[in-house]
Amino acid sequence: MKPSFKEIQELKSRLPNECTLIANKCSIVRICKYCGNLYVPTHFNQKKFCSRECFHNHRLDYKAEWKRTKYNPKPKQTLGTGYIDATRQQDFDKEEKIIKKELRRLRIKR
Repeated sequence: MKPSFKEIQELKSRLPNECTLIANKCSIVRICKYCGNLYVPTHFNQKKFCSRECFHNHRLDYKAEWKRTKYNPKPKQTLGTGYIDATRQQDFDKEEKIIKKELRRLRIKR
């Protein structure tokens, strides 16, 4: 559907001064996802944001929101969170193996 002359004039008034709008190429005018301004893409892959600044700001906001809502850091590995129980083994050889395994897990060299 081709826009009317009145719609084209309205879009022209909302576009930044440096952009020009051709009547038969009106479909390439887009709205920036971050700031909401109208823009004419300068590159075939420029689909959502009018500038690199808007993309960068959107990315920062997205990362902050993701960290606030979905980020679940792994707990730090500390001594005793792996193979060692609260009570010791009766067999000394088993206890020694468990301790060596825990040291390897924590990457501690003796």
